[in-house]
Amino acid sequence: MIYISEEQVEKNLPMDKLIKAMREIFIEAGSGNAGYLPRARLKFDGNVLNTMPAYISKYGLTGLKAYMGGKNGYRGVVIIFNINNYEPIACIESNILGQRRTGALPAMLTKELHSGAESFLLIGAGFQAEAQMSAMCIALDLTETGVFSRTYDKAVSFADRMSKVTGTSIKPLDSLESLKNYEIITTATTSSEPIFQRKDLGDLYHVNLIGSNIKSRREVSRDVISESDIVIVEDYEEALMESAEISEVKDLPSIINLKDFLTVKRYAKRIEKSVFKTMGLGIEDIAAAHIVMKSMGIV
Repeated sequence: MIYISEEQVEKNLPMDKLIKAMREIFIEAGSGNAGYLPRARLKFDGNVLNTMPAYISKYGLTGLKAYMGGKNGYRGVVIIFNINNYEPIACIESNILGQRRTGALPAMLTKELHSGAESFLLIGAGFQAEAQMSAMCIALDLTETGVFSRTYDKAVSFADRMSKVTGTSIKPLDSLESLKNYEIITTATTSSEPIFQRKDLGDLYHVNLIGSNIKSRREVSRDVISESDIVIVEDYEEALMESAEISEVKDLPSIINLKDFLTVKRYAKRIEKSVFKTMGLGIEDIAAAHIVMKSMGIV
């Protein structure tokens, strides 16, 4: 078994390939050739051990992401096995890997739904926000890009840094008064109260909710979900366990699993108002691990 460090992940996991892989694996899942289980949490002594298993037959890989969280921070790895001979292939540090696949997935779906969108607002300026901005700048041809943080100085610093990284002019915002001007909005926060409501949005919008996978947090009000044409989730079962926004409208007919949306697509009319709630699945980590290992010549 090979141990792969964060530095090696950073060098061998390009965002453009990762965005393409996110689409491929959920189509594979929709066709029955890949699968996953919702996150399991084992709580003890003020700590939480999280496990996220999955397999992708096309890659010949199975495995899981496992990570510890608690008073001492966060540490995690992705462990990969060969499906055919059961041999363990790699143990991969997962901080950068998780950050990048969390950015790639919403970017992929946003392009699928609204490929012609030109305006993007990112709410949040932390670690996860960096990959959200990088991925969206690759997926879309943006002409207006903004970032908002409750601490304006953080938005300014983020905009300056990420403008250089992406080659896109990013405007720091000191309020959300201009929310209606943006077609695409991604929330990457730890908010426990809704950041905005339906009345704050325009007639055409797509919202990516990526900031929370525990029910004590929420990023938008109920009417943002209930008044959208379609609400896409990675996995309905996991959403009921981990998302306050989805669990409170669990019988809404507009909710659909991502794998089903990508493989079925029964929507005749144009989708003008959409929401994607992402919480993370092990299949995404295995897909990212595959890119890293292939780049390194391991598989």
